[in-house]
Amino acid sequence: MDLEQIRKAMREGTFGKGVLTTEPTKQTAPPVIADAPAVEAPPVIEAAKEAPKTAVLLSQVRLYCKNDKSDKVYNIDTAQLPSGEYQVVACWGRRGAKLQEQVKYLGPDRSKASRTAREVEDEKRAKGYMLA
Repeated sequence: MDLEQIRKAMREGTFGKGVLTTEPTKQTAPPVIADAPAVEAPPVIEAAKEAPKTAVLLSQVRLYCKNDKSDKVYNIDTAQLPSGEYQVVACWGRRGAKLQEQVKYLGPDRSKASRTAREVEDEKRAKGYMLA
């Protein structure tokens, strides 16, 4: 799963519903028909033998701010990418609308990713956002 697929899953709200994976396709032999000559199954593609790539969601924070003038959401996701890097992505906007997104951290340091996510959460909570 590449970075764009992770971002799309986060915008659609499907990121964090467990571990996201991309599985290799399975190849099967064609059906056998009576009196038909035998047919070999196609060769297995080398790439399909590799282990599936996964992105692991480490933490999620869901915040909202609702008053008489607005109803906004702010989501903060921390994930470990297949490359081994850590990423913190923030998505925000009006509830029910397409959310904007920004990568707040992308790098090899897990503690820095966690610290960045906490700092973003603290900033939003200081502005009146509450846990969803």
